[in-house]
Amino acid sequence: MSFVASKSPMRKTTILCHSSHELDHPHHRRLCETAFAFCLGKTKLVDGTEFWAWIAGFAFFYVLSAVLLAKATQTIPIGIAYPVWTGIGAVGAVLLGIFVFHEPATFWRIFFLTTLILSIVGLKYVG
Repeated sequence: MSFVASKSPMRKTTILCHSSHELDHPHHRRLCETAFAFCLGKTKLVDGTEFWAWIAGFAFFYVLSAVLLAKATQTIPIGIAYPVWTGIGAVGAVLLGIFVFHEPATFWRIFFLTTLILSIVGLKYVG
């Protein structure tokens, strides 16, 4: 664990605690987005108790993802954090649909997925 001094937008010095095990790491947000999309996709294939188990998994990962987004907005502007968050979820959902749930990978679907990824990278780059 290390401590880094940084300037906030209000020009006062704050101390940020950085640890390799922090929950608000960007990869954890991506995993949560993909996990809740996966759980939602599985609800189409089951019923009864198994349906409710997948709904519980969806709810857990959705709430965890929202908490991590809230943590991210403490250091990233909301105008960057939220579009990137939703974009990552959309990309993950499309890729899960194609590779796990065998949805069609048409030219236009891949084209617009690519433009979405480029838009996410662009927002992160200019943000």
